Amino acid sequence: GGQVYIANLTWWTTDLEVESVCTSFGPVNGLQFVEDRATGRSRGAVLVEFTDPEAAARCKEQLSG
Repeated sequence: GGQVYIANLTWWTTDLEVESVCTSFGPVNGLQFVEDRATGRSRGAVLVEFTDPEAAARCKEQLSG
């Protein structure tokens, strides 16, 4: 598969919101939010793992910027 790092999200962004956007590029294996250790809140970044490397490439290309 392939992985995509997505940043500049609000801390209250949910896994369902990220997954609904990312699955438009292809099947998603999983998500891992980067959390602030002190508060346990999201730092506004997530690592998305795709089943297909081409889906990851499409995601990177279209969500860039």
